[in-house]
Amino acid sequence: HKSSCEDAMGDFLKKVPADFISIAFEGMSMAIADEALKQAVVSFDKWQVFLEQYGRIHGVQIFIGLGWALGQHQINPSSYAHLFDKGLYWRVYDGLGYYEGLFKRRRIQQQIFSSFIDAASAGPYMQGIGRSLWYQTKADLSLLEASIHAFSVKYHADLWRGIGLASAYVGGLKFNTLHELSEMSGDYLTNLSAGAAMAYYSRFKADTFNEANFDWCKIWNNQTI
Repeated sequence: HKSSCEDAMGDFLKKVPADFISIAFEGMSMAIADEALKQAVVSFDKWQVFLEQYGRIHGVQIFIGLGWALGQHQINPSSYAHLFDKGLYWRVYDGLGYYEGLFKRRRIQQQIFSSFIDAASAGPYMQGIGRSLWYQTKADLSLLEASIHAFSVKYHADLWRGIGLASAYVGGLKFNTLHELSEMSGDYLTNLSAGAAMAYYSRFKADTFNEANFDWCKIWNNQTI
C-alpha cells in the first residue's frame, strides 16, 4: 500500500509542467536520499521504491539527484554501488559533479576535487561540472570559454560533453549562438554533440521534447558522431 507521503509526491509530480519535470525528479530524489543519509542506520528503501515507481522514464534524473545528496554529505558513491543499477550508476557521479560545480565553486575552480574521485569516475564527474559551467555562465560564450580553460586540458572532453548535454536539454538559444558554440568547441565538437545526443534521448524518453530543442537538433544532425 502507498503511504500518504507517496500519494503526496505523486500528486505534486502530476502538477509539475513538462519543462520542469526533470528538475522535480532530481530534487525529489535528492530529498529522499538526503533523509536516508541523515539516519543512524542508512537505508535506501524509500529511494528504491521511488526509483521502482518512476525509474523507467525518469531514471537518469533520479540517479543524478542521488548524486546531489551524496555530494552534500561528501560520501563516496562507491560505498553504495552494490545497491544501484549499473547502467545508470555513473550518472550519480554526474550529479555529484554538478552539485559541487554549483555549491563548491571556489574549490572546484582551484581544481580541488573530492578525494574519492578516481580515474574511472572522473569522466562523469567532470561532465557534471561541465553542466554546471553552462548554467553559471548563462550562455556567455566568452565567459564559458575562459571557465573551461581554467581546467586542465585532460578534463576538457568531459566538460564539453556536459556543456552539450546542458545546452541541448535547456534549448532556447539563437541559431547563430549555437553555431558559435559549435565552432568554439573545436576538437571537442564530437563531445559537445555526444552530450546533446544524451539530452535528446532523455527528453524523448520522458516525452518532454519541445520547440526550444529543435535548433540544437538541426545542428547536431549535421554532425558526425
